[in-house]
Amino acid sequence: MLELAKECKVLDIFTHVSTAYTNCNRGDGLIEEKIYDQGLDSEAKVAELMAMNPQQIADNEKQLIGSFPNTYTFTKNLAEKTLLKNKGNLTVCLFRPSIIAASHLEPFPGWTDSLAAAGGISMLTGIGLIHYIRAHGTNKFDITPVDFVTNGMIIATAYGTTRPKELIVYHSGTSSTNSITMVDYKHGIEREFRIMQFDNQVSSPIFLKFIASHKKFKATKMIKEKLPIYLLEKAAQLPWIGTP
Repeated sequence: MLELAKECKVLDIFTHVSTAYTNCNRGDGLIEEKIYDQGLDSEAKVAELMAMNPQQIADNEKQLIGSFPNTYTFTKNLAEKTLLKNKGNLTVCLFRPSIIAASHLEPFPGWTDSLAAAGGISMLTGIGLIHYIRAHGTNKFDITPVDFVTNGMIIATAYGTTRPKELIVYHSGTSSTNSITMVDYKHGIEREFRIMQFDNQVSSPIFLKFIASHKKFKATKMIKEKLPIYLLEKAAQLPWIGTP
């Protein structure tokens, strides 16, 4: 896309949508609206990955991504650095939204076209399929309505046209000014889905609890999910009483 943009005869600005978590490997604290120099050559890293086969990449994933928690944030970081390195004389706007959720107002409250990330959690909780998740309930949950994000992209892009040949970075999220916790999110889901219930629900849309411990989460999953399925499978294999 960057190479295509460079070939355009009349182009005011190139806007790239990244993520607010592209620098999450820096730990707690303020993440500024800039690209951090972390001594990582994005093009060299891509060349290294391209020289490996898929199995080698899978076997060495933890070493390849380093301090990043997952491949998503790692590749987003690489993309930003590649953009900075190769933008040339282009005016570039780098937009970093946090977790994107259903709309607040536009085109109407609750609109979404994706069940990924927060949308998936909301839907599965709303139909009563999920009753526990692995998380600290007191953790901040930086979730932003999709119409806030799209409006922010338009404004940031328009402003960027006044900064020729620069690279400007904008964050779109609640941050520390209007944040909510996982518990707040849970209460919001419970409240809304009790008012607007689905025709076919598995059960009531309530989280049993947030489970921070990996061991406790696995144990709960075993007791609540795997054990009942195992017992039902065994029961289904038993001969019916009274069957000749």
